[in-house]
Amino acid sequence: LLRCGSVGIAMKPVELAFYAWFLKRRLEAKPPIRWTDSGLAEEFLGVYSDLFGRCTGEYERIADALSAGMSKEYFESRKSRTNTALRKALEGRAGQLYMIAAFGKRPQTRFGIALPVHNIVWK
Repeated sequence: LLRCGSVGIAMKPVELAFYAWFLKRRLEAKPPIRWTDSGLAEEFLGVYSDLFGRCTGEYERIADALSAGMSKEYFESRKSRTNTALRKALEGRAGQLYMIAAFGKRPQTRFGIALPVHNIVWK
């Protein structure tokens, strides 16, 4: 369960792991990312594994989908589904703070979370 302020948001494990990945990157002061960056698939799989383990069919399915690296389609799909879940649960301006947001301009747009680090609690 993801908690944004006082609102609990239920997500599918893959979307929750995707969002947790961005939160972890923010906590580690890593810069926003672009799907073309190297090592993203392995980094995401590591977060998924930490949260849900590797002994599931879901982990194997995700690992297969990312076997050639993070594709634009995979990245955009997960980002869209995650932001949709956040948008449905959180209303108004405050909800924008939790979204996976765009940084920079095309064609070099990168993505991350603008939520201040002191507002993130990892349990």
